Amino acid sequence: MKPDKINPFLKNGNFHIVVETPKGSSNKYAWNKNLGALAFKKPMPAGFTFPFDFGFIPGTEGEDGDPLDALILADYPLISNCVIECVLLGVIESKQKEDGETIRNDRYIFKPVESIQYKSVTAIKDLEVKLIEQIEKFFEFYHQQEGDEYKSIGTSGPNRARKMIEEGLIVKVE
Repeated sequence: MKPDKINPFLKNGNFHIVVETPKGSSNKYAWNKNLGALAFKKPMPAGFTFPFDFGFIPGTEGEDGDPLDALILADYPLISNCVIECVLLGVIESKQKEDGETIRNDRYIFKPVESIQYKSVTAIKDLEVKLIEQIEKFFEFYHQQEGDEYKSIGTSGPNRARKMIEEGLIVKVE
């Protein structure tokens, strides 16, 4: 699989998302474009696991040089390196300070097309505020472990999020 060649946009308005780290994993995995493979990145601190499936939007690139991040609110843990059709709910807009430089590192929020728990959710505003706060805290803590600073600067719905994804495209969309 060459995720940088996958068009993330489906004709029905949904997205292809590639899973890197499954929900409940205590290991962080990441796509390594130099190897052309999913690679082990690091173990998480003791007792720390990913609360949701985490991956990326193929064919995109963010300010950090990596594909745009995707958090998938699935009812079930997925497996690494699988591609899943998802509905875009919105984005947690954020900034990250790394090596003295501040960059955007937004988290796009998706649900699988086949979702039971989030079936009625159509936008990030439909999610409980507490859930969004917990996701933000997770990423703050995660980046603190790296010695980086992460700060949420707000949330936006699916229309703005889609425009932001379009700005990060590196593949030709037909």
